[in-house]
Amino acid sequence: MKFHFSRTKAAAAVSAALLASVATSPVYAVNLAADGLGDVGVTTYYTVRSNQQTQISLVNTSNDYVVAVKLRFHEAANSRDARDFNIFLSPNDVWVGLVGLNPDGKTPYIQTSDRSCTAPTEFPKGTPNNYDTRSRGFVVIGTAPNGAPIKRMDLTAADYTGNRSDAAASAYPSAQTIARTQEGYIEVVEMGVALPRSDLNLEASELAAYAVHGSTGIPADCTTLASVYPPQNTIINVSNSTPADDSGLQLNCSGGAIENGDRASGDAAFQAEFCEPLNVLKVASNVVRLNSGVAFGVPVNTLSSFFNPGNQESVPTIPAGFENKATPGFEDLMQSPASLEPNLASVLPPTAKQVGPNGASLSTDFPERAIDAVSSLFSATSVINEYRQQPTGWPATAWVLTFPTKNFYVDDDSPDYVGLPPFDENFFSSSCVPVSLRYYNREEKTTIASVPPSPPVPGETSALCYETQTINFSKAGNMLASQFNNPFPLATGYTEGWARLSLPDEENNVIVGEGLGGTEVTFVGLPITGFALTVVPNGVLGSTAVNTGYTTPHSYERLITVPAP
Repeated sequence: MKFHFSRTKAAAAVSAALLASVATSPVYAVNLAADGLGDVGVTTYYTVRSNQQTQISLVNTSNDYVVAVKLRFHEAANSRDARDFNIFLSPNDVWVGLVGLNPDGKTPYIQTSDRSCTAPTEFPKGTPNNYDTRSRGFVVIGTAPNGAPIKRMDLTAADYTGNRSDAAASAYPSAQTIARTQEGYIEVVEMGVALPRSDLNLEASELAAYAVHGSTGIPADCTTLASVYPPQNTIINVSNSTPADDSGLQLNCSGGAIENGDRASGDAAFQAEFCEPLNVLKVASNVVRLNSGVAFGVPVNTLSSFFNPGNQESVPTIPAGFENKATPGFEDLMQSPASLEPNLASVLPPTAKQVGPNGASLSTDFPERAIDAVSSLFSATSVINEYRQQPTGWPATAWVLTFPTKNFYVDDDSPDYVGLPPFDENFFSSSCVPVSLRYYNREEKTTIASVPPSPPVPGETSALCYETQTINFSKAGNMLASQFNNPFPLATGYTEGWARLSLPDEENNVIVGEGLGGTEVTFVGLPITGFALTVVPNGVLGSTAVNTGYTTPHSYERLITVPAP
């Protein structure tokens, strides 16, 4: 975890108008947001394979704060990082980007014409557009119709090659190549918020002020903002709010050894000015299949109250564990673009809130492993969805299945977790998950099928072996052109219906936490998410067949055991 500066309570007064517009709401613990707003978003899939592109958008719904987020791409095999960078969203801002494939047919890129500040920021105009520069930052490759520069940065294999190699698990062709990054899933973690300088004569965050869009729609100074991070380490005067009246309500965003007006750079400068993340982030994603007429939405799991330190001591009327948008806590998750943190193990407190087995709200603590709090929200014993598959090929269905926290339990670079439940094996030997699939047609007829992994894994006849993979309901089907596709033929008489994919539920496939009064709460199964993509023919336009695609989020059967009172 990052080191949090012990911050003082000297901070800026927030205007009376702002205070009147906010409310205190209980948040208590990380949970799957029912309203689609939170401080973390986990998409279920991205891909650039077979002429596909993935789009992602981030919305800051706050009227007042600049929001800093970490955008991270996880490759599909072992969830190693394929690209991280920071984005600074000004109030009411939207950032949009797409993931595509370079002309070399191997290396994916992230591209945007959005003007919101990023770190790293774009290279100066005229910088050569080549792999060396695109691997280190955004390179301008053109101009959008609105005059904004079109910027491109490549994904990278650095996190699973060299001294971070996991070559021992090289049963698949792309094990040590950039092709591993051509599909996976996306993680968005809000790192903090800051009140920028305003027309109310408040001295507020200088860094946040750099990110605010002016009347031209262009941020004040993205170059200086990004340069405060390494390697430039530009030194700035740390700014924070100071009381403008006697209201006593303050924004706790400065502290410790770094006081208002001190000079700092790097993480220290950002940590001094940014506050606790708030539940104001909306994340959306979709995949466009170029030249085929198909586009489909990718479901996003939104977590709220992911980072909730409960440290608003300067306002005694706000209990710890509550979020108040007028006075966010002084702790934050601010980290440099190159850092592997924050991540899903950065949850604080390590407590999850969800619906319990009796239908009532269940709050569970996980004091030994913070990642278990997030995993418990996704734990399931089975995945349920529909399928359609005609022998002629269309309609056709593919399932996407992602284990969003598996890497923490199977990767030897996570020594505190590997070898412990809920996953049985580490990635360096075989982290395959044995599964069985029972499917039904629309008239209740049923049969059981094996789901053999592809590429084949010795000794595994029905398994999911990677962090993100697909299932296709035909022997030769691979609708998403996945590297990790599990195809199987449907039995005669099965062209549409529903299926249940059963996951391991043995004693090693559990997460254990502490409920009310220290009682033991057990979550059986494995943390999983995903969706079904169905493509149907939609006639012919000229000489071109037109298809339509739609997605359906998976449903899940869960098993949570709580001792009787």
